[in-house]
Amino acid sequence: MLDNVLLIGYGNSLRSDDGVGQKFATEVTNLGKIKTYSIHQLTPDLAQDISDFEVVIFADASADFNLMQPQLQRLEVQESEIGSSHFANPQGLLGLAQNLYGKAPEAYILSLPVENFAFGNELSNKAQEGLNEGLELL
Repeated sequence: MLDNVLLIGYGNSLRSDDGVGQKFATEVTNLGKIKTYSIHQLTPDLAQDISDFEVVIFADASADFNLMQPQLQRLEVQESEIGSSHFANPQGLLGLAQNLYGKAPEAYILSLPVENFAFGNELSNKAQEGLNEGLELL
């Protein structure tokens, strides 16, 4: 296991493709090389956990329906207040980790292509292909 890497896959698993981040984290867990969290949404309490790692990767469904393949981007710390768990974002969590625990890890977001946010728990073909390509990219 890569002790210094955390992958956080998040999204609503009851809204079809929005759950691709959680499913991605589950697949990575099955590989057994990276510590993973598969969660519904980002919450401020994650700041302590992420401050313990050298690298954190956030995996989520992309809101850009034109995205055709997974995209990995480096994230910077964002100084922002998190007033509600619904407004928590990866950059805000990095800022919170820096402010509270004195350390923000190197961070990336893996945006996964999707096309369907309807109620359901199955991924579309586009999301499933993006998940598979994301695993190869990782």
